[in-house]
Amino acid sequence: MAGDPSADSEQLEAEAIRSLVDFRGASVLEVGVGDARLTRQYVLDAARIVGLDPDAAELACVDLPHPWRAKVSLLQGDARSLPFPPESFDQVILAWSL
Repeated sequence: MAGDPSADSEQLEAEAIRSLVDFRGASVLEVGVGDARLTRQYVLDAARIVGLDPDAAELACVDLPHPWRAKVSLLQGDARSLPFPPESFDQVILAWSL
């Protein structure tokens, strides 16, 4: 279902996230990126996105359009032990990952 527009056909999730987070020009860490469904909602606004997920198989299935790949990095990892120095990101989001 990666990128399936019917998953949020009314764009309610996208609206909710945009009302809470300003992605314009931001460096974003998305914890629990999964199939990058949420990433697709803000990728055009963000400057750089790192998607972190513990499931390497799921990350391997992420298929982003070529122009987006330059600013999206996918990394296998665990949110309990982030491999980034403090203040590496402007925004950190986590949705449906608990």
